[in-house]
Amino acid sequence: MAFQPRRCHRHGTIAAAFAILLWLVAAMPAVAHSELVSSSPAAGSTVTAALGMTIVLSFSETLKSGSKAEIVGPDGATVGTATIDAHDDTKLSWASAAALMSGSWTIRWTSIATDGDVLRGTIPFTIAPGSAVPSASPAASASPATSLPPADTPVTGAGVVVPVIAALLVIVILAFGLLRRRRPAA
Repeated sequence: MAFQPRRCHRHGTIAAAFAILLWLVAAMPAVAHSELVSSSPAAGSTVTAALGMTIVLSFSETLKSGSKAEIVGPDGATVGTATIDAHDDTKLSWASAAALMSGSWTIRWTSIATDGDVLRGTIPFTIAPGSAVPSASPAASASPATSLPPADTPVTGAGVVVPVIAALLVIVILAFGLLRRRRPAA
């Protein structure tokens, strides 16, 4: 049987593409992010319960130490910091001990995924004037409202770039192999 270099080269190309594809599949759990799933209060909402208010941010993945959310009042001062919930490590929570003043508030959150990737965002909300309600009331204990992260939420880290580059590399290798196969033998 004669040695066929083109056949070996084609198998090598396919094997390399398959190896990169397997690497991509294995790396998928490592590129997961702790994305904001919901918040209470929801972004853009008006809250009537300012006394004993609880803020809860829910994320899609487990949060790593260092994840937090600063609660910033209308005067620009930070009044508290939500930290990882002791009972659910996919949530940041904070409860105010005193009544919060009416006006426009902002929650500035930072989530750190277990793979180290960092996401940041803001959630604006308003506290209506003159409507302090105790935390035991139905308004204050309502279930969290769904709130998607703002569109300008940047993703930092190489967790997104590596799979994209690897996928492009697989496409180039496969295209090169297919083009080599179509050339007529000399």
